[in-house]
Amino acid sequence: MLKKRNAFFSFTTILLLLLLGSFLTGCNIPKAGPTAVPTLELDADPTSAPTVEEIAYTPTLPPLKVWLTLGSNGNSGICDLFRAALVTPELSFVQVEEVENLTPSMITADKKLVVFCGMPENLEEFTAVSGESVYAVVGNENRNLPNLWTIGYDPANELFMAGYFLGLTANDWRGSGMLPSDSALYGETASEIFSNGMHYFCGRCQSVSPPYIVFPQNVMLPESASPAEWISGMDQVSSSFPNTWYISASAETLEVLSVMLEKQHAVITSGEKPEGWQGNWLGSVHVDLKGAFTQLLQRVDNGESPTVIIPELKVITGIQASLFNEGKKRNMEAVYSNLIKGLVSPYSPVPPASFQP
Repeated sequence: MLKKRNAFFSFTTILLLLLLGSFLTGCNIPKAGPTAVPTLELDADPTSAPTVEEIAYTPTLPPLKVWLTLGSNGNSGICDLFRAALVTPELSFVQVEEVENLTPSMITADKKLVVFCGMPENLEEFTAVSGESVYAVVGNENRNLPNLWTIGYDPANELFMAGYFLGLTANDWRGSGMLPSDSALYGETASEIFSNGMHYFCGRCQSVSPPYIVFPQNVMLPESASPAEWISGMDQVSSSFPNTWYISASAETLEVLSVMLEKQHAVITSGEKPEGWQGNWLGSVHVDLKGAFTQLLQRVDNGESPTVIIPELKVITGIQASLFNEGKKRNMEAVYSNLIKGLVSPYSPVPPASFQP
């Protein structure tokens, strides 16, 4: 009887221990936690990540202040070319004020460039004014004065070189020019100066075959003349049988060029080859005053010391190398150099008073 009790007690004890163990094991079952969020892997240290760059503002430089004035002995055509030179993006830094009847007392002490469209008689009075201003004159005289820029230019030089070009190329000297009679730049002596250029090359320039004519035979009309008027003027000199023409900018129109093509005349211009025209273009000649103005303004703005600027003679060879080639072009450049040096004059000689009646 005692053994049965002991066996029952042992069985009960083991059963209780098994149940207790199962309970304790159930309490230790791991519970599922929240799904872990993956972290971003950075290729570089976050502290070295690029930042938004600040915009670097370049401080605006003050414009170049320019006073433009005709001045005594001035040429309004030169002023027109100065204004034309400003119509380029590269000169957007220039601020121009036109001043009439400028006197030395009107010059202020601030920094500016005073441009005279000529060579004023009282130039010394201007350059003697104290202040930061510098001056620029246009003329063929080199004045050794303080703070003075000089552009070595004479409007007559361009017409003289155009006439010389005509003498180099016209067959039997039979050349003519279409020239303005009222040009602000060239004045009333345009035909005379043009003829002087041709005569400088060929002397009397009389044709060697009939009709015996002294050339050039020029057509002179106002700048406002219509193409029909220029063509009519050309017809009036047709009896001298010109074969080569210099056409100034005021006469250069498609209508005039069409007649030149029809008559098979050779043509010289003051600019590039006429666009779309298929005629006999010998080339062009031009003194680049606008380019000299551009150079002046840029050099003054850079703070360079005053000096003399010589405008470039631009000569372009056309389609007939047999009539106008590189050798003749170099010849023209040599003549222009002598004009600048004063060794050649575009004007008709005036005898001294002692030789006059």
